[in-house]
Amino acid sequence: MNPKIIPKNRSMDMKEKHQGKEEWKMFARRIQRNPFVKNHLLVRDNHKCTWCDLDIDKGFVGHHIDYDHVCEYKVMREYRSPTFKRPKRMIKVPDCESCSIANSNLFSECMSKLTTVHKLCNYKIAKHLD
Repeated sequence: MNPKIIPKNRSMDMKEKHQGKEEWKMFARRIQRNPFVKNHLLVRDNHKCTWCDLDIDKGFVGHHIDYDHVCEYKVMREYRSPTFKRPKRMIKVPDCESCSIANSNLFSECMSKLTTVHKLCNYKIAKHLD
């Protein structure tokens, strides 16, 4: 258990602080679905869960360490994200790959507020907050 990754600010409190603005939603609700971000975090964290320190082979999530942040690079991108029922499903996420090239400082700031954890560990962290 790594208490350093328990969110500093709760999502609902930050939603209220940032008045639910689109820039906040891009960071708080969409960034963790970006395949580029997921791969970046996985490599950065050496394929380890930062909660339990076990290897991550699959089934991980981008976990927010802090929700008090907004996306400054306001460009969106669509990715294919098929499901069984919706094989042509597309999702809109922030264009973090372009952001990392155009402004590495903005990208680094966002990434400093995210980490990789197993899905089950993410659930345990959420329960720890209750």
